[in-house]
Amino acid sequence: MHQTLQLRKQKLVHDAIYEAAIDLFAERSFEEVTVEEVALAAGVSRRTFFRYFASKDDLLAQSVVDYGAVLAASITSCPAAAKPLEVVQQTIQAAIKCNEGQHRMRKIVDIAARSAGARQAYTSRMVEVEETVARAFAERFKSTSHNNLRPRLFAGFTLLIMNVAISSWYSNEYPDLASGAKQAFANLSRVFCDSAANVVKVESVPRKRASDKR
Repeated sequence: MHQTLQLRKQKLVHDAIYEAAIDLFAERSFEEVTVEEVALAAGVSRRTFFRYFASKDDLLAQSVVDYGAVLAASITSCPAAAKPLEVVQQTIQAAIKCNEGQHRMRKIVDIAARSAGARQAYTSRMVEVEETVARAFAERFKSTSHNNLRPRLFAGFTLLIMNVAISSWYSNEYPDLASGAKQAFANLSRVFCDSAANVVKVESVPRKRASDKR
């Protein structure tokens, strides 16, 4: 019971620091805001800040780390009978649900768009996310390594759809993430299916024998 209350308290402090920082970064700039100002806005000491985050970069990357954890958990929890593309769809839906409301995501994208330092902090952890997602797919496919082609391919496919969905939603091409993701998935699936069909057609054409040329 005591441990549960302690963990709950830690989460409240962690979230308070994170929310205060995002609001400050959005109001001013990532480079301009100091750790001390974040701590003051969150109602904690500088020392407490560093108990939860190693730096401002680490703090801004928190959303990326959480994002990777949501994707991996969804891949793992999909029914065993689900086909790979169904797993991708369900995983994308889980990620979208995690960002319901989307006001916080828009702030984060705004911060990254306005600051090279923020973009670096944000994108530097995306490699880690891809590793996490590839490992989840590798486990699902019973691959010997997450570096094998198949888990890497599906990890990249999943993240590509999400990145396109976020970009199209942010630019107001679509009203929400779900619409952008649906269109991205449909278009990419169509491209892959058409490409696969063309490959089959090419491979099915019999090669000319040397005797045929005479």
